[in-house]
Amino acid sequence: NIYCDGCFDFLNVESASSDVLEIIPALAPRSGVKTNKKKGKSPIIAVLHVMFIAQQPGEIYGKIAVSTTAGVINYEVSGTAKPNSYGLEPVVHSRAIGGEVMHHPVSVFNPFNDVMQVTQVSTNDTFIQLLAPGEFRPVGQKRTPAGSSRILPERAGAAWTINPQETSIV
Repeated sequence: NIYCDGCFDFLNVESASSDVLEIIPALAPRSGVKTNKKKGKSPIIAVLHVMFIAQQPGEIYGKIAVSTTAGVINYEVSGTAKPNSYGLEPVVHSRAIGGEVMHHPVSVFNPFNDVMQVTQVSTNDTFIQLLAPGEFRPVGQKRTPAGSSRILPERAGAAWTINPQETSIV
């Protein structure tokens, strides 16, 4: 939360940016922030959310610049990325023309000693449309169904179970 004593009426938080790709700041607009009516409490003028999206394990250091109507406020931020115990690989630097189908299987490792049930595969980018295995049809056959930003096991036509200490494509 970003607070401001006595300046709620004239100070606006306009934007936030980062100097490194792995740190993604996002602001909740002032219009969506509830003002604090209690005496002696500073009002919240904005809410800043920070996502750390690392490609490799290790330390991440960066600066976030928050632009306000009174100038720029700089914050130093850091985070630690740990190895992914599920063996998931990020899909980066992929290029596709609009409407093009790109095949990229998602391989998942089960690090547990019990069977693991995958309940959903999803993406946080709404422009990416996922298709479950068997949904895509080659050109010239029946129309390929529209994808969505998530796939549930029912749509995939099979239960997604991964045996202990094994890898499977979902």
